Amino acid sequence: MFKNIIKNFNYELRITDYGLRATLIVTIILALSLILVISKPLLLFLILAATSTLLLFRAPYYGLILTITFTIFGELARVPLGPENGFLINDIFLPFLIIIWGLRQIIYKKELPKPKLLFPFILFTLWAFISFFNGSKNLNDNSEIIVSFSYLIRFISYFFLYYLTLQFPSKQKKLLTIILISGLLLAILGYLQFIFFPDFSEMSAKFGWDPHQYRLLSTWFDPNFIGGFFAFILSIIGGLYLYEKEKSKKLFYIIIAGILLGALFLTYSRSAYLAFAVSFFILGLIKSRQLIIIGTLALVIFTSFSSRAQERIFDFYNSAKALLSSGTEILDPTAQMRLESWQNSQKIIQKYPILGTGFNTLKYVQHEEGIIPSTTVHHASGADSSLLTIFMTTGIIGIIFYLIIYLKIIITNYKTWRSPKTTNFKKGLSLGFLCAISGLLIHSFFVNSLLFSPILVYFWTITAISEE
Repeated sequence: MFKNIIKNFNYELRITDYGLRATLIVTIILALSLILVISKPLLLFLILAATSTLLLFRAPYYGLILTITFTIFGELARVPLGPENGFLINDIFLPFLIIIWGLRQIIYKKELPKPKLLFPFILFTLWAFISFFNGSKNLNDNSEIIVSFSYLIRFISYFFLYYLTLQFPSKQKKLLTIILISGLLLAILGYLQFIFFPDFSEMSAKFGWDPHQYRLLSTWFDPNFIGGFFAFILSIIGGLYLYEKEKSKKLFYIIIAGILLGALFLTYSRSAYLAFAVSFFILGLIKSRQLIIIGTLALVIFTSFSSRAQERIFDFYNSAKALLSSGTEILDPTAQMRLESWQNSQKIIQKYPILGTGFNTLKYVQHEEGIIPSTTVHHASGADSSLLTIFMTTGIIGIIFYLIIYLKIIITNYKTWRSPKTTNFKKGLSLGFLCAISGLLIHSFFVNSLLFSPILVYFWTITAISEE
């Protein structure tokens, strides 16, 4: 039955696609190399450069496949670099891909595309540069300036995925299939981690990770980020399902959604639960009330079998009630830490209202202010909110320019969904993406998810695929 589903799937991965086969072989080689030489980042980089240059120059499309594939490795592919947290493999692969693509454009004299998001992105990026150069004068040495500037380059690099994906309209359905399969693999790896490595207390002692116990983390080592990602992909699948006519494809979506929903539940992430609830509530209101009923039933069934899930939801309710009513209820430890993070963010915004602290100079400012003990702690570069992080680092003008990008994405997808000329595939994807963005924005109030590299890979790629 599964063979028939894949065979009949409109954007199937063909076994005879030798380019894709070559890409998968290269990926396996790189993964093995990473495991063998994790303590030798220079050697890893040389292997990556040598194996990728020929492939990417001939077919940049396969760079997109590799980028999506690398997100599956998650924190297992983090390369240590000095006292800082190091970098993920995509952090060096994407700039490399941009250089190769740029040389190819120059040699073949290809016309550059003019995507819809280019102008608002340039607006924000220029302001981010201004903010960075203004804030860099407060940094202590060149190493801090280089680290902060590298994150700005990284931000631009991930946006390039949107730019590159637009150039392959005939490959976009296949890319979406790869995205769904990568989400499925992350869920499966999460189940394996939950079964065989449920306790991260030792990882906390050795590497500084949060000491999560009996929560699904997958290879991202964080239940909130991976949970938010599952909620994001589930919304996309929901939109595609509602506009799909073929039964085999609908069954394909149901199978993946069921696996991802179980994985989402085992993260026990309240922010991820909320993102999922918001996405599917909006999707249900717009297109199908049945989704609201199904989602509610799924929530009741899952929570009825888990006292921990009940406890997490109950704590969330009490914390929200305490925050909204300014009552005397005691917040749970996680909510208390989040509230303190928001309060610290407010103080920094008041101190740097116009230009901000400088793009990604936040961890050095927080260290100087005594908010964090060290710049090497995980998640030191941001607050427990993406929007607050942008506000703190680029000021009031920066956050306005940043929100314009998302407003443009929302308007573009709404027009695509409403257009009578749009195919069912694009309608489903655009509607699912609209709801996914809503959930992700809510999620970003509690976690720095809008600036988390692996999520950016999926976000910018799907942004391009959904664009008409």
